[in-house]
Amino acid sequence: MNLARSFLGFIVLLIFQSCATTQLQTAPDPQMNVNVRDDLMFVTLEINQKKGIFLVDTGAGISLIDLNQATKYDFEYYENANRGELKGIGGSGSFKPTTGIDVAYSGNDYTGFRFYGSDLDRLNEYFGKTGFKILGVLGSDFFNKTGALIDFQNKTISFNKPQKIVRVSH
Repeated sequence: MNLARSFLGFIVLLIFQSCATTQLQTAPDPQMNVNVRDDLMFVTLEINQKKGIFLVDTGAGISLIDLNQATKYDFEYYENANRGELKGIGGSGSFKPTTGIDVAYSGNDYTGFRFYGSDLDRLNEYFGKTGFKILGVLGSDFFNKTGALIDFQNKTISFNKPQKIVRVSH
C-alpha cells in the first residue's frame, strides 16, 4: 500500500510539473536611437518626464546635467557643495551633487543613477551650430551602470537587462 501511495504521489508530481514550468528568460534589451551631428552622438532622455538632449561622451568619467536648466526640469542641486573640478571642451568648471532626477527612455526607467550638475552654457555655445540645446553629457558612469553597448554603425545604444526567472503555466 505504501509503495502504491508513493508511486501515485510521484505521478501527481510529474503531472503538476508538466503544467507549470520555470524558465529563464531574458527581457528584450531596450535600445536608444542615437542622432549624429558633426560626427558627435546625441540621445534624447526623459528627465522628470520632460525630454532633453544629451551629448554621448564615453571619455567623460561622470555624467553632467546643466544647472541652468534645473527649474525647467524640476531638479535640485546643492549650491555650496562643490564635488570637484572638471576640464573639457567647454572649458573648466566645478560640479555639484544633484537630487530629484528621474531618468527614463522610451518607458524604461534608469533609477538610482546620479547626475552631477554644472554650468553648461559654454558647452551649449560651442554646440550652438547643432541647432539644439544640450541638457547634459552622458559619461562612462552611465554606460557602465546600464551595461550599455554602443553600436556606431547602426546608431543605437543597447542596454543589458538582467535575466529574470519567470513562472510560465501551460
